[in-house]
Amino acid sequence: MKPRFNHAAPILLIVITSGHAAELDPKTLASAKAFLAAYVKAINTGTGKLLTFYSDTALIHVTVTAQNRKTQTREISGLDWKRMLGDKMASGKATLEPEELHTVRIQGNGQNLEIAAQRYSSTRCYWDMNYRLVITPDGTGRYQILNESLFIDHNNQCPPPETLTLKQAIRINQNPLP
Repeated sequence: MKPRFNHAAPILLIVITSGHAAELDPKTLASAKAFLAAYVKAINTGTGKLLTFYSDTALIHVTVTAQNRKTQTREISGLDWKRMLGDKMASGKATLEPEELHTVRIQGNGQNLEIAAQRYSSTRCYWDMNYRLVITPDGTGRYQILNESLFIDHNNQCPPPETLTLKQAIRINQNPLP
């Protein structure tokens, strides 16, 4: 059974092995969890706030499988990624799909935090098993994304509905309109 997406609350399952937990103090871990929860919420709601999570100098690695099954990998700067997302938001086009993060692992790497997870697309029902983020505090202490690696599959992998018949009561008002 596939997991179901709940629009009210983003799903974020944090699992940290004992080796990683020793490296991160509780305050850093809590800050990283708060960052991830806010980031997933921004993706799932499609607000312009999403753009503030990325550093202009970030490097985004995107692997896309098109509907014709051809796969292409691109590297995009944080500034270009923010422009692209901003343009799509302004045009009313869908930017990123609602997602869930599962089996999240957080590891310290100097001042940066490396985050690995399994990302599930709630719209097209596919898994990105190698999702990765690197975040670092900016001058204000707020985290920003320095590096992101993600997979996007434009092919819908959701199971078809059991029936195409709508089951609903239809009421016909026989009074003519004025």
